[in-house]
Amino acid sequence: MAKPISKNIYQLPFGKVAKPIPEPAPFHKENKWLKYSLDFSMPEGTRILAAAEGTVYLVVDRYTKGGSAKSLASLTNRVIIKHDNDEYTDYVHLKKGCNVKKGEKIKQGKIIGYSGSTGYTTYPHLHFSVMKPANDGSWKTVIPRFEIDDRIITLESPKD
Repeated sequence: MAKPISKNIYQLPFGKVAKPIPEPAPFHKENKWLKYSLDFSMPEGTRILAAAEGTVYLVVDRYTKGGSAKSLASLTNRVIIKHDNDEYTDYVHLKKGCNVKKGEKIKQGKIIGYSGSTGYTTYPHLHFSVMKPANDGSWKTVIPRFEIDDRIITLESPKD
């Protein structure tokens, strides 16, 4: 069976200030809908950019703490942006103080917030997903395609 790949082409959501290599993400394997999500290690306060033009679908911007307890999983700041082809990008673990509002139309590269360490996390990073709505009302992730150095590539989490 072919792996699901994004139809849209995205830019890295942090420009060239962090390495474009995702970290291993064991929690994603435990939660099948996160299968193709990516975790990018970066210092707290790194600018997070809209990976493509779209409309802000969701903003959660009220948490200040994070840690290694799984009970913190839902207590994270995040932004979700809706794009063409019924794809959504999800930016998770942001610092409190997001720069966008629900319903706002934004351009690729706009600063939407800053990396943080909110929710269930053991190190500062950006959790990034390209998602599509499933028929049952849940979400499924797809492998994102990025344009990096004039090439189109796909990225997946490395095997542990």
